[in-house]
Amino acid sequence: MRQIALTGGKVVRTDNPADPMRFTIAEAGKYLLYCNASFVTNGSGRRAMSIAVNGTPVAANGMQGDPSHYSDLSVTTQYELAAGDYVEFHTAQDSGTTLLAFGFPGPGPECGLAKLP
Repeated sequence: MRQIALTGGKVVRTDNPADPMRFTIAEAGKYLLYCNASFVTNGSGRRAMSIAVNGTPVAANGMQGDPSHYSDLSVTTQYELAAGDYVEFHTAQDSGTTLLAFGFPGPGPECGLAKLP
């Protein structure tokens, strides 16, 4: 999975590489949290995406799979974070088969965060 942290060096990844969708906050403040993915065409089941802070969901989005087109899904929120908080990004689908998910424009999903002024 690919993830991008756009924070001007203010956020430091300190977590285990085995959990690549977790970001640890180094500096308190208000952050923009986002995740985007495009699931391949498949009309079975649902697609879902969520953002969690310290293990608690703070934003989510979902949709039925599209039988004719890619299923594009995004979730974005602003959230006040403290130093030491961690942010996780989750995607899921229940089509009954393996589905590829792509980011915009590369392999994905593409998730990240940015400290706001």
